[in-house]
Amino acid sequence: MSFSEGSSWALLPFQKYILPLITAFRAGRDFLVVELLKKYCPLMQKTHLSTPGNKPLVIFREIKAHLLALNILLGEERDAKVVDILDYMSVNNLITLDERISSRIGDAPKIIEDDEDVSITDRVITEYLNCSVKEVWVTILISTKNHHFLHSME
Repeated sequence: MSFSEGSSWALLPFQKYILPLITAFRAGRDFLVVELLKKYCPLMQKTHLSTPGNKPLVIFREIKAHLLALNILLGEERDAKVVDILDYMSVNNLITLDERISSRIGDAPKIIEDDEDVSITDRVITEYLNCSVKEVWVTILISTKNHHFLHSME
């Protein structure tokens, strides 16, 4: 599993949820947006929606506002970093992140370049978190096209 092939576990939030969600939102594919939210968004879980005091209509409006904000953050003129998107989504309860990622965003300690005690994994993940979402998007698109091409050759 590697980043360059688009198969790293760290890419999964973008590959399976964030990029399909924003793509569907931009295309007006509301049914797919709702399906993705039901699958991955803590705010859309039945337990959350049915909690006394929670009003589904208010929650839906809140989610829509967050989708509009994410769409702007991921716009052509923006250069959002992976960490910015993951942090925004995590803070606003739009995603539940893997511990290996959540421990490295928000108030997580920063890695010092000369620190010899930092593992290679920590360095790679830090680089990933600080790269542009556009780079991740391209990596995922290329790996998906290569995957489909290879399967068509079988």
